[in-house]
Amino acid sequence: FSLGIGLFHISFVFIERIFFSWAIKPENKLMVYIIGAPRTGTTRLHKLLASDKNQFTAMKMWELFFAPSLIQKKAFHFLGKIDNTLFKDGISKSIQKVEKLLFSKFNDIHSLSLFNVEEDALVLFHLFYTYHLSFLLGTEQSYANLNRNKNIPKAVWVYYKYCVENHQLQNLSKIYLAKNPFFSSHSKSLEMLFPSVKFINITRNIQEVAPSFFSMKKHLSKVFYSTNPSEQKYNEILDLLKYWQECGTELKETEAIQVDYLDLKKQPSLVIDKLYTFLNIDLTLTQQKVLLLEDEKSKNYKSNHKYMPGEFLEQYS
Repeated sequence: FSLGIGLFHISFVFIERIFFSWAIKPENKLMVYIIGAPRTGTTRLHKLLASDKNQFTAMKMWELFFAPSLIQKKAFHFLGKIDNTLFKDGISKSIQKVEKLLFSKFNDIHSLSLFNVEEDALVLFHLFYTYHLSFLLGTEQSYANLNRNKNIPKAVWVYYKYCVENHQLQNLSKIYLAKNPFFSSHSKSLEMLFPSVKFINITRNIQEVAPSFFSMKKHLSKVFYSTNPSEQKYNEILDLLKYWQECGTELKETEAIQVDYLDLKKQPSLVIDKLYTFLNIDLTLTQQKVLLLEDEKSKNYKSNHKYMPGEFLEQYS
């Protein structure tokens, strides 16, 4: 079933390119990628920047899973208009209620919704070529090459490029924004695909990153396998997290800006201001007001992701 769904989407994307290549002409515009090890605040920064809808555009989960081609996107936008006009968004609201029930426990770790902006690497689910499958299939080693950007088939990058360009074609006046912790080692490949790419790398103390990510892995392992991850798996994950941390810090200052997790946590407005300067774009008054509210939220924010601080001490010490 999964193979059939994947082939369905892949066929749509490539057939569309074959027959309409004369009309599909992507522009060479600035693209921004947020990288860094998982659990470093990449999701929060992604949502903060994406909230500036006048300047940034990012793919949402429904688009990644169900509408990678232009034709599919137009079809879903049409269905959205019908839902809005005839049912007052009743269908989308019902979907969101079901999501809250299905993902109630996991949402404490990472908020999931078809209507949220998400990691665009998820579009590679159609090719069975994304690290996220390790959560389902339970193996890190199978994705060793992907995680370290080694020997990745050209077709994988071609498909990814087409999917991103399809989104850009519907948002021509905006900067494409993506966040992919699992793309932290892929900067060179992304620069080859897209000439105008800038990176935002977030760093956080590995002794905070590791237990947080281990906790998520443990939760998913319990859900899918009713068991805890093995000691070997924890060791593989830790090596990978350290590697991803290093990849982002090695980028040149002209192509990347470094962000400290603690700065983002304490006063996001200052971080965003620095990022806009780095990207050479203006921070509007409306967005400044949004960021001031975020500063206030940060003072009282408490994560719902609960785990014992010393629970994974042996794995990352």
